[in-house]
Amino acid sequence: MLFLLNSRIIEIDAPELHLSRYWKRLGCGEPSALLASDAVDFSVMVVNAHLNEGIELEPDVELDLAALLISKTGANAALFNGTNAAKLNVLPEAVLVGLAEQLSGREGAEVEEVWAGAA
Repeated sequence: MLFLLNSRIIEIDAPELHLSRYWKRLGCGEPSALLASDAVDFSVMVVNAHLNEGIELEPDVELDLAALLISKTGANAALFNGTNAAKLNVLPEAVLVGLAEQLSGREGAEVEEVWAGAA
C-alpha cells in the first residue's frame, strides 16, 4: 500500500501489523484505544514539532505515522503544513503510483506541486 505524506510516497505492506509492532516506538499510546481524531492530532503534533525545528522526519517515523493514519482513519494521503490540522484524503492507487514515479529521483519536491498533481 502506498501513502502520500506531504511530498513523500511511503510504501507499507501491512499497516495494522506494522502499527501493532511499533506503536511503542512511535509513542502514540495503545492503538486500539485511539480514536481517528486522536491519531490525527498525534500525527499533527509529531510533524509540527519536526517542521518547527526544521528537521526532516526519519524514515521510521514516516512509516509509523503512515501506519497509524491508515489504520485509524483509512486515509492514504496526509498534508501537514504547520497548522494544528492535517488534510487527509483517500486517493486512487493509480494516482499514488503515478506520483511515486514522478517523485523518484527528485529531492525536495514542493508540497503544493505534489498535491496539485494528486488532485
